[in-house]
Amino acid sequence: MKKILVTGSIAYDNLLSFDGFFRDSLIPDELDNLSLSFLADEHEVSFGGCAPNIAFSLKLLGQNPILFGVAGNDFQRYADWLESNGISTENVVIDKNSPTASANILTDKNHNQLTIFSPGAIKKHPVEIELKNPEGIILAIISPELPERMSYLGKYFRKLNIPYIFDPGQEIPVLDKEILEELIFGSIGVVVNEYESLLLTKKLDTSLEELAKDLEFLIVTREEKGCRLYEKSGFKDIEAVKNVEVVDGTGCGDAFRAGFIHGYVKRMDLIECCDIGNKTAATVLKVKGTQNHKF
Repeated sequence: MKKILVTGSIAYDNLLSFDGFFRDSLIPDELDNLSLSFLADEHEVSFGGCAPNIAFSLKLLGQNPILFGVAGNDFQRYADWLESNGISTENVVIDKNSPTASANILTDKNHNQLTIFSPGAIKKHPVEIELKNPEGIILAIISPELPERMSYLGKYFRKLNIPYIFDPGQEIPVLDKEILEELIFGSIGVVVNEYESLLLTKKLDTSLEELAKDLEFLIVTREEKGCRLYEKSGFKDIEAVKNVEVVDGTGCGDAFRAGFIHGYVKRMDLIECCDIGNKTAATVLKVKGTQNHKF
């Protein structure tokens, strides 16, 4: 069976809920002198990280995802979960001297989020990692993790002639402009959310329309507005699923990417791919956690 390679952070998620609004704790004129404290009414530990989240939805969609990344000495519990769901972990590199990364995600009543990410093994392990068997891989996605490793993976995949989708995420501010351009223009396409698209165009001093001219596609996810698909000829908006009762927004972006990839490898029209991405994301929105949904 053809394989889809999924790279990015592998982490345990600490999901916390704040029964209020972040905005009520912010004083605009005092942002240089912040001292904030939030009471988390709920705390739940779950499996997370961009790469496993994407892989989980891909597996539910009938694909064969291969995880490729770095985890720590406490990974076995996570590995058992992934293997029980049919996701191979043979290409997950274990750093025995460090813990697996962790994300502390606090969500307010308006579904805004504050995240503190501790990279653990991702940062402690050497940047260079290699696949045990690259044969049969038809597509890869580079999603957020250590910036140096993202740069390395771009070069590594180009060397192996593996086409990849680039998902820079929250790493845009820390990726050097030259490396960011290399990763973008070495990819077949880019996926970002609205805020990330602003960071991207500002850092590269260009427009999304200009970037799209050198790519097969550029997608901006837009939450309840769906997504915007940029191609060389222009852009088109694809509507989100309507009337979704949102329980937890964590991981919906990863689910979108999985849905889009599923359609892409099945050679569907790009608009159809985006529609599947929107529907996959909507499914994740309805449950707590990033790997608790079913179709």
